[in-house]
Amino acid sequence: MSKKKASGWLRAVEVVLVSLATALSISVLVAPQPAILTLIFTLSIALLVGGIVEALAGLFAKYLSGGLRVLSLGVGMLVLLVAGMVLGYPPVSIRVLINLLSFGQLINGIAVAAIGSLAPLTKRIRVLLVMGGLLTIIVSIFVFVYPTLGSLALVYLLAISFLLNNVARFALRMKSTQRVETQ
Repeated sequence: MSKKKASGWLRAVEVVLVSLATALSISVLVAPQPAILTLIFTLSIALLVGGIVEALAGLFAKYLSGGLRVLSLGVGMLVLLVAGMVLGYPPVSIRVLINLLSFGQLINGIAVAAIGSLAPLTKRIRVLLVMGGLLTIIVSIFVFVYPTLGSLALVYLLAISFLLNNVARFALRMKSTQRVETQ
């Protein structure tokens, strides 16, 4: 067995993307409220547009069967209703978004900890990945258990968790090796 570094272009793309994710995490730490409202507004507009497209397809898409047109119209109306609720009630939307982000981070933390404990990496990188994954799991559970602490505090915790995971990923990408069999 020999160690072989990941290809140069792949490492470069990974480093750029992890750096971008790190910068975005830092921007949320610096200005969390605009980040939250921008995300809610952007997702609401995306939902609104998607709902309009589905409703129009349900009304006018002759290439769809009658059942699919009814389904498309129903889905479109439901999506329009959800988009209206998100736009009309941002605090509820923020809480739902934070819970979804927390759930995503819980899954991410489990994956990062598993990679850290199973991947053939240096001990330092493995410890960093496992600690980052465990911290992410703890933060995610904390968000679920204490939702009344307020969205601002939760966003800070999630942004720090994202930041730490990105630092771990960056370290992993800079030192990435994989074992390959040579003949």
